[in-house]
Amino acid sequence: MIRLKAMAAAVLLATCGMASAQMALPATGNGSLTFVAYDPVTFTTYSFNTGRLFQGFLPNPATTGNVTAPGTTFSFTLPSWSSFLGTTGLVAANVLWGVFASDGVNPTGVMMTGALSTSATPFTGTVGGLSRLNNINNNFVGPFASAHNFLGTHPTSSTGHAIYQTTAAAAGTDSSYGGRLFGSANNFHGNASFSVLGGIGVERPLGFYLFTGSELGGNQCLFGTCTRYTYGNAFGNSTWTLTTDGTLVYTAPVPEASTYAMMLAGLLTLGFVARRRMNGK
Repeated sequence: MIRLKAMAAAVLLATCGMASAQMALPATGNGSLTFVAYDPVTFTTYSFNTGRLFQGFLPNPATTGNVTAPGTTFSFTLPSWSSFLGTTGLVAANVLWGVFASDGVNPTGVMMTGALSTSATPFTGTVGGLSRLNNINNNFVGPFASAHNFLGTHPTSSTGHAIYQTTAAAAGTDSSYGGRLFGSANNFHGNASFSVLGGIGVERPLGFYLFTGSELGGNQCLFGTCTRYTYGNAFGNSTWTLTTDGTLVYTAPVPEASTYAMMLAGLLTLGFVARRRMNGK
């Protein structure tokens, strides 16, 4: 009896450990920030859990500091990326990729529901109302993460990855396939009004946006649409870039050299004025 209880406890412990390593779902209210790439020709999908969570990317996150602070950057080396690109028949130029995370339950009272997403072009529009955000979170992001949590190294690693290949016949219904996640127009099946994906090796990086029905920055779902919060600062918008060798980088912009020069000139002027005042001139 004691041995059986010990075995049961060991199984429970292992299960709990496995669950904590997997990608957090939108239903937790703090979904994992996930990188996904897929090839629509070979129906091959790559997923990577960055180890970061949705709420760490709020405009003023309380846990990790403001990720839009000038010069903030972090990068990820995508494991087995060359293996993904080496899939038989895969052409790198056909691969599409993006980064996203979700909150589907409003656990903290900060927001109603939300979705973080990259965008292939500078975006100034809206995403559909809360029903569309719920579709993104519950009908596409959630099922995709749930399926991939049992693939590759996701079950055992907090920064797991997986390479998955489906068939043409199953591509439209297979939740593990990236094309099923994003839809034919790469806009979460029309629930966003813009393409959320970019291509490998494209010089222009992807923008990053938060769509929510919250009070943050006046972003509220009004008249059936939800406006967006653009990640950035006074010097520009934050971006994601991907190199062909599988390095994924997030960057918050810093002042250009000319801006630094102007700031320095301003500080010197202030110092000169203060000194004159101290000298009574």
